[in-house]
Amino acid sequence: MLPYYIITALLLIAGVVSLDQKTRKYDFVVLLFLCVIVTIFSGCRACGWDYDSYLAHFKSLPDILNFSRTQNTMEAGYEVFASFCKSVFHNYNAFLFIFAAINVFVIGCLCRKYSPNPVLSFVLFCGFSLFGQLMGQMRQPQAICLTYLITLPLLIRNMRWRVAIWTIVIGVLLHKSSLLMAILLPFANIRYSDKTCAIAAIVCIVSVVTSSMLTNLLYIVVPKGFYLYDTMVAYMTYLSQKVSFTFGMLERVGLLVLCWYYGRKYKLYDRNIFFRIMMNLFAMGVLIYFSFMQIAPEFASRGTKGLYFCIIFILPILIKNAKRRDKSFLSIFTILWISYLYITFLINPPELYNPYLSVLD
Repeated sequence: MLPYYIITALLLIAGVVSLDQKTRKYDFVVLLFLCVIVTIFSGCRACGWDYDSYLAHFKSLPDILNFSRTQNTMEAGYEVFASFCKSVFHNYNAFLFIFAAINVFVIGCLCRKYSPNPVLSFVLFCGFSLFGQLMGQMRQPQAICLTYLITLPLLIRNMRWRVAIWTIVIGVLLHKSSLLMAILLPFANIRYSDKTCAIAAIVCIVSVVTSSMLTNLLYIVVPKGFYLYDTMVAYMTYLSQKVSFTFGMLERVGLLVLCWYYGRKYKLYDRNIFFRIMMNLFAMGVLIYFSFMQIAPEFASRGTKGLYFCIIFILPILIKNAKRRDKSFLSIFTILWISYLYITFLINPPELYNPYLSVLD
């Protein structure tokens, strides 16, 4: 477990130090250093969720000159990229390293471009994505990061159709979860009233109460020939799990209330279009999470990852604009929350992560 403690300590120290304005001139150097370290850590691994299944798939792929689809559950864009890497490097771990490097440096670019504290944003991202996603379900974080990299400039300029088209393309090529974002992203820059937000919350509550009825309705309404029908059935049946109250549920509600309150207090929701986009998407993610928690828990959790992602920008923006005690409170809260994310993993790491195995050993 020592490598996990080391990477966690580096990230947390960087996050804490980044809150000091005097260190901000070193943001680029620190962010670049963290990107390199996280790329090596996640790209040179020989452990983690889905490591063996991705390895088996990589071995089954033909070279790029003889490319053909191998596994229909994998998106075509991913298979083409993996086949190309196999043709060039002939090594699975070289492919993993390249894939990790792309993921990490795309998120690094996003943090540098859109966050007032890029180091803190990167540390936040690693808090909920490093172990489970960059080192596991690696196609999804790539789809999420590329979606935001391409669509945010368009969304800020209110080019909604282009946003939807690009997101659909990424979802089809890299990961199906981005298709949910394609539905929501075009509406992210709208200024929603308190009344509209209250109605959305009520709809969410009704969905929770009538979850059994909605489950049966989905089976009736969605045609069997639909592109995602088998995925829907999987999430609602054998991929489903028994739902019980978790701290994660309280965490999402608490974050939403906290960010919404301070966003309104400092009028960021009205004046800062980027903050409004992030806040709307995060709120949509929380509402969808609870609406589907009783129907398809795996979809509710994993399907909203791309919307939960927005918190890495929301908190740094709030900290930058808050005054005096509010700034101190938000800074302390953010560090404690980040620490909680890392410590939760360190206390009880999944079996596939312990011990940490690297090809460099």
